[in-house]
Amino acid sequence: MIVLPRVKLLLLQQLPIACVLTAAMATAAPSLPPPAPDITPDAARVEEIARLLPPEPGFCGPPRTDRAAWENFARRYAPRTLQPADKARLISPPPLSDEDWLEYARTGTRGGDYTKNSDQRRYRLKTFTLAECAANDGRFLSALVAEITAILDEKTWVAPAHDSKLLNYRGELVDVDLMSASTAATLGTTLALLGDALPADLVTRTRSELRRRIFEPYLDRIRNPAGPRRCYWINADHNWNAVCHAGVVLAALTALPDLRLRAEIVAGAEKNLSRYIHGFPADGYCLEGLGYWNYGFSHYVLLAETLYRLTDGKINLFADPRVKKIASYPVDFEMSPRVYPYFGDSRLDAQPMWWVNRLANPRLGLPSPPPEKLDDSDPGMFLYGNGLTAFPLPDNVSPVVSTPFADNSKPQTPNLKPAADAAAPAMQRGDPLRGWFSDAGILVARPGDNDPARLAVTLKGGRGGANHSHADLGQFVVALHGRAPLLDPGSENYNSKTFTSARFTIPRIGSFGHAVPVVAGQYQLGGKRATTRIVRIDFTDTTDTYVLDLAGAYDAPGLTRLERAFTYTRTGAGRLVVADTVEFSSPQTFGTALITMGTMKQESADTLLFIDGPARVRVKIESSGGPFTVTTQPVETNRPPAPTRIGIDFANPVTRASLRCTITPVE
Repeated sequence: MIVLPRVKLLLLQQLPIACVLTAAMATAAPSLPPPAPDITPDAARVEEIARLLPPEPGFCGPPRTDRAAWENFARRYAPRTLQPADKARLISPPPLSDEDWLEYARTGTRGGDYTKNSDQRRYRLKTFTLAECAANDGRFLSALVAEITAILDEKTWVAPAHDSKLLNYRGELVDVDLMSASTAATLGTTLALLGDALPADLVTRTRSELRRRIFEPYLDRIRNPAGPRRCYWINADHNWNAVCHAGVVLAALTALPDLRLRAEIVAGAEKNLSRYIHGFPADGYCLEGLGYWNYGFSHYVLLAETLYRLTDGKINLFADPRVKKIASYPVDFEMSPRVYPYFGDSRLDAQPMWWVNRLANPRLGLPSPPPEKLDDSDPGMFLYGNGLTAFPLPDNVSPVVSTPFADNSKPQTPNLKPAADAAAPAMQRGDPLRGWFSDAGILVARPGDNDPARLAVTLKGGRGGANHSHADLGQFVVALHGRAPLLDPGSENYNSKTFTSARFTIPRIGSFGHAVPVVAGQYQLGGKRATTRIVRIDFTDTTDTYVLDLAGAYDAPGLTRLERAFTYTRTGAGRLVVADTVEFSSPQTFGTALITMGTMKQESADTLLFIDGPARVRVKIESSGGPFTVTTQPVETNRPPAPTRIGIDFANPVTRASLRCTITPVE
């Protein structure tokens, strides 16, 4: 069997699936009023939106009849569409069985044959749709019919990991999750582009299944908030809100003939999406990690841009000033070229999806990302976004009106000034020396000249309890020569334990897998109980100092003081000093750790050399309070290769002590 190349960051695997842990991060005063506790849109606003939307559902992009646009698409993207589609069109849809669907219920393991094959079905649907629009010769229609039919025949579109009680599988509940919302938007886009070329009975059946599986559950939830608990994500403050709303709304905009129902669904999203934006601190930092900025914010932007275009700017989800901060996050979060700290549930290979900024930045008054950050050979990963990502931007794209208390319930007049000059400066950091996320407590300190041969660091304070967070307060990452020889190990492969009360016992998620202290034999608290307090910050052109009180991150007997002082120096090749000071009311054990994906050579009792590709850093250890030991062990993980933990521990219990690690590049 020929298997299509898998789309980058597949929704249910590489783009990780979110689960609810509740996000709790202290932030500055919100730029919008707190979202209303009810989730039901105002009836008058529904009628207003009905007057703004096009009378019929459709594709936000060139229709198939615009042959010039689609022939240009074919020339640009044939290797990603026509060629793989031609290889796969004579192959039946990948099989799905009850046994495969129930694998998660039996083993608690994600990513088995069901996930792989259902991902392939949806990828094939996308590829056949784009290929037929590009070729316009009918040769992919039979493959499309087979793929759509197979998807409609599935018992449920909900992912097995999101149906632990098997209610959707048994037909006792019809809920909407990440996978079903994405499936719906993909099917809807196919109908919008090719519905007139598909069998009429198949189009009718597809619309019926969309209504049963997606629109009715969503409408029932916003109409009856106290009714059966489904679509829990409607006013959640994390990525599910954005991703699921985008899927449901884009499915409605492309495949729901009833204008009044389309308007009601749009109004529900407009009312509740502000809760997602308020899941970010006011500084725009993504508490869920870079991978979830890609996933959640990309869907928010796709939906925002679609509604903006369809209503001539009168529905404006870009208006909240916090959206601009969120869009700037990946620029300020970058340590050195293509090197990021992978806090929380981020993969170690995650990179920002810069096409998000290509769409959003012109609306937000931000410069566009530089061309080298964009992949001109990729039409975009989501079929329901390809009308925006695979075609030139409109000529009249310019910043929208942002207001401190944006009210999306009122129409806003679009700004249709001429587009910015093509020679405008590329997207740049606000400060080349540092990215300081003051609300989240994250400092990215850089040499200032983007030289990868000079040390850059990221230092983590803040609080625990954010969605997808780890027990990692006080964590730090060191970047050099395009690598991170001392790092945060990123995420595990999810399983049935990942989002339970046992989450922080998983070594890679708990503090064992992070470069933070172990206090009186206790690892760091996980969740909202873990806090830090800023003792001191001092930023200059040559030196950044960041001192944290970490005592609130531990429940340790007799702990009276625990401070971690970071001192980053930019002179020469750079240097980072990490100094821990601890005090107890009675003697207790104490130590800390360093984490690497590279190798470590102990040069002497107090000197360690870390090597990761071309990056080499030396760590000089100094202590007061007694002798220390250095031990090495792997961090157990289900996503190899395993990180290595280097433990630095006092040989005997201490009452008052300090450990100081000085980290310098080695040529």
